Amino acid sequence: MKISHAIDILSPPEDVFLWIGSPERAMVWMTSVSRTEFLHRTPDMVGTTFREVVADEKGSTELQGVVTDYRPNQRIAFHLYGPYNVVDVEYRLETIEVDADGRRALQVLSVADEHRDGAGVQEEDAGASAPGICHPEGTL
Repeated sequence: MKISHAIDILSPPEDVFLWIGSPERAMVWMTSVSRTEFLHRTPDMVGTTFREVVADEKGSTELQGVVTDYRPNQRIAFHLYGPYNVVDVEYRLETIEVDADGRRALQVLSVADEHRDGAGVQEEDAGASAPGICHPEGTL
């Protein structure tokens, strides 16, 4: 299942990327993320591993992740896996307009591609909903 969402923001790319390119800040704007921790950091972020806990009214689950692409002020992508599913996530900034004052209107595009045949997913769980990551609004 693929979920896409786009939002337009009038702000410099570096200000926006400060929020989407930092797993620690995910807890501020992604209300389902209750904890995040780096396991291993790499100098260019690609290959960085982390874990996070996502939660909703149904409970919580821990996900492991690895950064698969990182281009400052442009794009971050990562692969998440946990007991319920596997998700490939991408956040991308695209300039859609520059006004007369030089301010940029950005489109922030997020894409989550969920796979249920990944790590930890049991056949009997195929219809289960993982807390915090299978709901398109406010979560991955």
